[in-house]
Amino acid sequence: MQFPTGPVHKDFVPVLRYAEVLLNLAEAKARLAGASVDASALALLNAVRGRSTTAYTAADFANSTALVNAILTERRIEFLGEGFRSIDLQRNNLPLPAKANIAAIPTLQLLIFGKFHKQK
Repeated sequence: MQFPTGPVHKDFVPVLRYAEVLLNLAEAKARLAGASVDASALALLNAVRGRSTTAYTAADFANSTALVNAILTERRIEFLGEGFRSIDLQRNNLPLPAKANIAAIPTLQLLIFGKFHKQK
C-alpha cells in the first residue's frame, strides 16, 4: 500500500499547463498591439485552438479587442472546470454571472425566526 494512512495533501503544487502559457502570452501581445491584430498573438491562439478545431485568420478579427475576446473565449473552453473563469472575469472587470440556485429562507425558519429577520 503506497499511502497506509491515506493521502496527505500538505503541499500546494500549482499546475501550469502549456496552453495557459500560450494563451497568457497571446493575450499580453494582443493587448499591447493597440488597434491592429498582432500576428504573433494570433499564431499563439491558433497553436492552442488548432489542435482541436479550425484555426483563425487575421480576417476573422476587426481589431485587437476582438482578438482579446477570442482569446478569453478560448481560455473559457480550454480551462473548463479548472477555476480560471471567475479570475478572468474579475481581471477584465466583467460581471460575474448570478447564481440562480440560491434558495430563499425556508418557510419553517421564517416562522421560527421571522421576528428577527425579514425576507427580501
